[in-house]
Amino acid sequence: MKKRTRKIIRFIGIIFIIAGLGIFGWEFYQSTKSKGISQDLESISKKIDDELPPQGTITLAEAFQLKHKRLNEEYLTLNEDYAGWVKVDGTVINYPYVHFKNNDFYFRRGFDKKRLVHGTIFMDYRNDPNFTDKHTVLYGHAMLDGTMFRALDKYKSKDFFEQNQTIEIRTLNDVRTYRIFSAYVVDASKRGLDIPGNDQSVESLIALYKGHGRYKTSTDTSDADHVLTLVSCNYDIDNGRIIVHAVLDSVVELEP
Repeated sequence: MKKRTRKIIRFIGIIFIIAGLGIFGWEFYQSTKSKGISQDLESISKKIDDELPPQGTITLAEAFQLKHKRLNEEYLTLNEDYAGWVKVDGTVINYPYVHFKNNDFYFRRGFDKKRLVHGTIFMDYRNDPNFTDKHTVLYGHAMLDGTMFRALDKYKSKDFFEQNQTIEIRTLNDVRTYRIFSAYVVDASKRGLDIPGNDQSVESLIALYKGHGRYKTSTDTSDADHVLTLVSCNYDIDNGRIIVHAVLDSVVELEP
């Protein structure tokens, strides 16, 4: 009887080990696939850099315009839902984002539209990709390999919050710099976001989000006409979300 019991326990243990290895292997495969997509997109950027006219033959402003025009053309060729690029100061966040007719399609699909646990950074379907709304929201998963929007968790640290205040957004029409003014963790089942927020004043939205913030900010929000928000999961609490709010600091228009 004891021998049989030991065999059953051993068998169950082996099953758990095999299942664990399978899960680890699947996560590794998905992580590698996601990083491969990012590397492919980065190689396009490097290729465009290499093809730009030599320094001295065009101005820096002309090179800037030419590069970003070509980037947008290349990414739109790969995916017609491409809406821009988001980069967050002091983090690995440096990804394309998409805009689609719902928030479900890219939740578990890569930029190539194929199934991928990491998904793609996406703009809320209720938003105008031209940033005409009072409140625009980008979502991304908090992946355990540290990619996508996982790095937003760093804004729980006061030092990091104070030292890394810049978000760069490249749309199809311009390049925008935003300054962060609030960051916090919430229970998503108890507190939602007003999107696109066009029935409220920007001042009331900013006051609300400042009130939720973990730390006071030196960011000037007095002239803001809209709010940019980045959202990801947070595992400190049940159904947690890490939320980072920012206001526009500057814009460089891209030539047609």
